[in-house]
This record gives sequence, structure tokens and C-alpha cells, in this order.
Amino acid sequence: MVFDILKKGMMIVLSFVLILSFSFANVKSHAEEIDPGINRLTGDNISPSFYEGGDSSAYTLSKVDSKANAYTGKKYTHNSRFDNLNIYNGVDISQFNTINSYSKAYKAGIDYAFVRMGMRYAGSGNLGLDSKYNSNMKGCIDAGIRVGVYVYSQAITEAEAREEANHILNNLGSYPINMPLVLDYEFLSESGPNTGRLFKANLSKAKMTSICMAFCETIEAAGYQPMVYANGSMLNNHMQPATIGAKYPIWLANYTTKTSYTGPYDFWQYSSTGSVSGISGNVDCNFWYSKNVNQYRNYLQIVKVPEQQYTGEEITPEITVMNYKGETLTLGTDYTVTFSDNVDVGTAKINVTGLGDYAKYSKVGVFKIKSPKFEYAKMVSKTVDSITIDWNDVEGAVKYNIYRSNARKGTYTLVGSSDAQVSEFTDTNLEDGTEYSYYIKYYNTNSNTISSSTVVARTSQKATKQAKLNKKYILRKTPAKSSAAVLTVAKNKYLTYYCKSINNAGNTWYYVSYKTDGKTYYGYIYNSAATLYQRAKTSKKSLKVMNSTSADATVVTTISAKDTKITIIGEDKDSTGNEYYKITVVISSKRYNGYVGKDEIYLY
Repeated sequence: MVFDILKKGMMIVLSFVLILSFSFANVKSHAEEIDPGINRLTGDNISPSFYEGGDSSAYTLSKVDSKANAYTGKKYTHNSRFDNLNIYNGVDISQFNTINSYSKAYKAGIDYAFVRMGMRYAGSGNLGLDSKYNSNMKGCIDAGIRVGVYVYSQAITEAEAREEANHILNNLGSYPINMPLVLDYEFLSESGPNTGRLFKANLSKAKMTSICMAFCETIEAAGYQPMVYANGSMLNNHMQPATIGAKYPIWLANYTTKTSYTGPYDFWQYSSTGSVSGISGNVDCNFWYSKNVNQYRNYLQIVKVPEQQYTGEEITPEITVMNYKGETLTLGTDYTVTFSDNVDVGTAKINVTGLGDYAKYSKVGVFKIKSPKFEYAKMVSKTVDSITIDWNDVEGAVKYNIYRSNARKGTYTLVGSSDAQVSEFTDTNLEDGTEYSYYIKYYNTNSNTISSSTVVARTSQKATKQAKLNKKYILRKTPAKSSAAVLTVAKNKYLTYYCKSINNAGNTWYYVSYKTDGKTYYGYIYNSAATLYQRAKTSKKSLKVMNSTSADATVVTTISAKDTKITIIGEDKDSTGNEYYKITVVISSKRYNGYVGKDEIYLY
């Protein structure tokens, strides 16, 4: 009984340990895709770096609100540099905000909103989409609230910053954007301390600044106004705000009534606990210092043009131009369009000039011209001494060169050319039963080139063969001992032989197949691992296979059908000089060895 109690107790403990292990595993899995805004955007565990911690006497603070702020109930003091500018009120929103009425927010004095489009997860580094992005965009636009878009970044390279910029651009659709597109650059904070991939990367000021600039340059090249968001501590201690601010606006986050931050900024996120009509719970509130609320309004907007294929000629895609209300404008009535840099692979420019009511406006857009490419290149036919290669027509081609190597990854030599109208080539005077490698090189009018993938092709054999393993051997995926294993085959097994292959080390391999359990496996064996034997077929029915060439030989088996495949493994003569082949044949899954007359079979 005591044993039973102990046994039950151990089972309970073990179950508890398993539950904990499963729970921790789930926590880890969740952390790998953790939304970096999970804490700050919900108002939980906001990093101390967002709050005022400096000396506000560092510069003149001369513009003090005459009455309490409508959204926080506090009075704010503004930097004297903004004395001649208007102050416009805005919010930034995400899936963590509950908005009951965008119209009420607009009527409460909200001029603009920065809508989170997505984020880079703090653990995995993958990109994600804010679940309320589209509903927030539509709600704001319908209510008359100007919209900008931001991505919550965790970029640690310039390439990732450009990827995040394109993440925004690819999700703008036809939304009328009239505020900046923003890189939200901040550390993930959990229960106070900073963490996440951006923090752990421990980047220099110069590197973080370069990442921000890469984002901004990508957005700017697409015809939109970029901006960088960061808190005062981030700007002062981890970035070079003067470099960024010299070219692009900065959105400062600093939760205080009078910021001591002395660097450049155009927007100030002054609170994360604002209360705005139409929005349930806390919301981030912002000041924008500007002479004109329409400063960033795009009176002319070009809907994103998809990538175009290089043709060698000028590319002039149809474009859609809208006004700031999202209304589609008419070419020739509302605007004219010209293109530049629109022939070669790269970034082409769209130049839109307004007409009529839009005569004082213009807009520059871009689209990508992608490199032409080979969709396929393949062998379409072969003989014992020729191989024919076929490939797709590639836009803009003026000629193709065909290169061949007699070895895998060996030296390629030019073996032929064709003009743009011909996408097929036959290589002749080749060795039978041999493997070759080819690739096709494309040329356009500017002498730009691209190459196809490698085509491995094999000539036919003049006479078919089998390979008999002289030891247990592993079939390899490619002709190299380091290549992946396909199957291990036992000694003395016969494999179907197709051709020889020379690898880049100059070693000879055999390309073979082996059938077992109803499945055929293909691969390569080193030439010293097997002996090659000629294949043949029987030339008559009821062919007797004898155990020797002597007069008293006995029958080993009878091959009943004509044209049965056999393998020649040797030659011999009887006492009178008659010639025989020693053969091996499989009948009903059983292998027989013996002798037949040379005139009773034929090679194929």
C-alpha cells in the first residue's frame, strides 16, 4: 500500500513537470513572434526612457498653453522655435486601441492619425500586419481625419529597414495618404527593462542612424514623406538626430508637459494616456508644429504600379492618379504624365503634372523594371552523339550563347549561338553514354547578360549496359562522395547503367538506377565500385540457357519469350570453336547465369 501511495505521488509530480514543460515551451514559441508593441501600445510596462528626465532649462520654453489640454487636462509648454507655427492635434492608433466612433474623434479636434500598418516581431524578426490596419485606415479617412502610416520596427540592418519601408508601400493600396510614413524605432520593453532583437543587437549610433536613413530614402524614392519616431533617450543615446533631422522630420516621444529634448523634431508625442471622444481607454496623443495642416497632403497621388518586365524598349505602364479625397483623375484633363529612366532594369520615374484645378501640383512616382529571366532551360531530345536544349523566349534578347562543360562544375566553353528568334540549340559530335552540363547566356541591346540555370543532359548509349557492384555501395545524389545518400545497395547487385559522368575533380562516376520493392532509385556510383556489362535481347522463343559450353551441358533455365532482356557477363567457345556469351537473366524474380550461342541474342 505504501508503494502504491508513493507510485501515485510520483505520477502526480511527473504530470506537473510535464505540464510546466509544455507551458514554458508555449511561452517560448509565443515569444519568438511577440509583437514589439504589446507593452507600450497597451500602456503596460512603458520604458522609463519615454518619460522626461532632462533639464528643461537647456533652451527657451516660451509658448505655454493658455488652457488645459482637452485630452489630458494638463497645460503644456512648447519650445520657442515653434512660436510662429500652428499646433495640430493627432493620435496614433493600432490593434490595441478600441475606436467606437472615428467621427467623434474628428469632432473632438483630432486632425490626423498615424495608423500602425504592421511590425517586425521582436523575437523571430518576421514581418506582421496589424489586425486593425485596414479598418482604422477606412474609419479615419471616412471621418475626414488625415492619415499617415507607421511600422513598429526592430530592424538591425539597412536591408531590413528597406524591407519594412516596402512592407508599408506594398500595403498602402489606394488609401489617400496625407501625412508621413513613419519608422517607429524603439526597443521592446518588458516590465521596465529594454529587450528584444533591436536592443540585443547593441548597434552603434552610426549604424542605427544609417538604418533610419535607409528606411526614409526608400519611402522618399516612392514619392512619399518619410519620418522617424523615437523617444528622447533613444535619440540622444543611440542615434544621431541631427543627421536624420537635417533631411527628414522627427517625431519625438516624451511624456511630460515640457520636454527638455533639444534636438530637431516636428511632432511631439506628449502622452500615452490621452482620453479622446470616440476612443475607449487610453490613446497616444501628439502635437504637430506646422504652418499648414495640409503640409503633407498629396493633392496628386499615384497608385502603386506593379513591377514591369524588362523588354529593351521604353516601358510606359497605365497609371492611376487620384486626388487627396481618393477620387480618380482623368489623364489629359486633370494631369499629364511622362516617364524617365524607363528602359533599363532598375527604378523608373513617373512624372505627373496637374492640369486645370490641379495645375499648381505635381507628383513623382516610381516603379521597378525587373530583370528578364529564364523561366526554364531543359533537354528536349538526345541521340548517341547529340543533345538538343530548349529554353523560353526572354524579353529583350538579341542573341543567346550556349556553353557546355564536360564535367559537373567544370570549365564551360562556348559551343554555339542563336539569334533572338531561336530558343533551341542542338549540340553534335558528342560521345555516347556521356553526361554534359549546359547553360544559356542572354544578351540584350545594351550588352546586359543573364544566365539560365544549369542543364544536365546525357547522350544515349550505342549499346545498353548494366553495372554489377563489386562491393556494397551507396548511391549518391550527385557525382561526389560528399553528396547526399540515395540508397545503399548490396554487393553483386546489378544496376541499370545510363552514362558516365565526370565530376569537377576529374573522377569518373556512373549514373545508374536500382529497382527494389517496386520502387526505382536513381543516383551515382564511383566507377571503381562496379563492372559494366553489355545488355542484349533474345532473338528467339524458348531459348535454353546451358550451364557450360561442353557437349554434356545441362539446361539451367529456358527463356520463353523473344526479346527478353539479358546481360552479357563474359564470352567463351566450345571445343569446335563455336562462340558463346555467358549471360545473366532474371526470370520470375530469380537470377540465372549460363551460356547461350552468340547467334541467339542481339545487342541493343
